[in-house]
Amino acid sequence: MKLNYVEKWWSEYRGVRFEINRNTMDCDGTKFFTFYILLHKEKMSKEMLSRLSIKKKTFRGHGFYPTSNVDIGFHGGCTFYDKEKYGLRIGCDYNHLHDNEMHYTLEDIVSDAKECIDALLLKFPNYKRWCGNCGVVTDIFNGKISEVDEGCYSFKCIECVKKAEVNRG
Repeated sequence: MKLNYVEKWWSEYRGVRFEINRNTMDCDGTKFFTFYILLHKEKMSKEMLSRLSIKKKTFRGHGFYPTSNVDIGFHGGCTFYDKEKYGLRIGCDYNHLHDNEMHYTLEDIVSDAKECIDALLLKFPNYKRWCGNCGVVTDIFNGKISEVDEGCYSFKCIECVKKAEVNRG
């Protein structure tokens, strides 16, 4: 008996969490990647939530999701959608295009996930952020982003920025 096996990685880019999985198929041992963008309800505007929501709670497969709503460059299109307690989990599956012979690396998938997040934030620039100091959720324009590099991202709400300036002064 052969068991399915999944390796998982999580990260955050520009204030948006994402998950990468490398799955091994039970039938033949084929390995393929998937990645998902995790969108929290409290960070989405009503317009964003309504544009990304569909009536189904979950779907897996190709061609079921209204792709114009989430046309952000997913590999093979958006092939996964799930309404979770926290919000939405949307993503893609590198097995749907039957291009496993491409031998994608984890770095390739991370790069693709970041490109999708960049496209998502261009389409929905009002996606809110959590303040790294006090935890409040606020509009990106009501705070300050500090990026030493893409792996060291932090956001502070305007109140925490003011407090830090007073403490420095």
